Amino acid sequence: MSSAAMHEAIREVLAALGPDLVLTDEADRISYSYDATHLSHRPDVVVFPRTTEHVQKVMAIARRHRVPVFPRGSGTGLSGGAIPLGGIALVMTRMNRILEIDPRDMLARVQPGVLTADFKRAVEAERFQVTLVVFGHAGDGNFHPDLICDERDPEEMRRVAQAIDAIFEAALRHGGTLSGEHGIGLPKRPYMTTAFDAPTLRAMRALKQAFDPDNLLNPGKLLPPVDGAEERSA
Repeated sequence: MSSAAMHEAIREVLAALGPDLVLTDEADRISYSYDATHLSHRPDVVVFPRTTEHVQKVMAIARRHRVPVFPRGSGTGLSGGAIPLGGIALVMTRMNRILEIDPRDMLARVQPGVLTADFKRAVEAERFQVTLVVFGHAGDGNFHPDLICDERDPEEMRRVAQAIDAIFEAALRHGGTLSGEHGIGLPKRPYMTTAFDAPTLRAMRALKQAFDPDNLLNPGKLLPPVDGAEERSA
């Protein structure tokens, strides 16, 4: 992605959605550069679509200029999946409508920015209730190891990295997975080649390529580099 392509993409997005839905100031871009991990990377532009048509316009512009797009919500994820590696941060929080609740079939259609608490209140108002049995994480096999550390101390962070390696190695050795809940994103990506064999990774890449042939949607996440080389946006 060239700087000229990015500049032209920003100009077209501004023209298509208007300045109220597009942020380019550095302070605004910093605000959407991180999630609940310790990682961060600034986008080139932050866009707040309100409608499906807005999303379609942004994606058409992104594909025309081969600009990567990183969808995100409130940025509370714990895997780095919402961190924009440059390009367009597509913030879905303003698409927050509940479109349909069908109590009889126990189905709902919502926009991607709907908050869980708002959805729960709407469901209760619709008397859309089911019996839930909630197990503790020890019962369903999920473990959330937290490492308390001082990121300013390089030696301590080196030991943290070694501990993370040991944790994932032990989880995989005992038949576990890299994630049962929060996803792979950036921090767990290096361990994908240990968790999955080459044919499985090829199948995953083929599936992503089928839906994202130009590798514009959240590139650099989940799947490890091919033969050590990062896949580039077309």
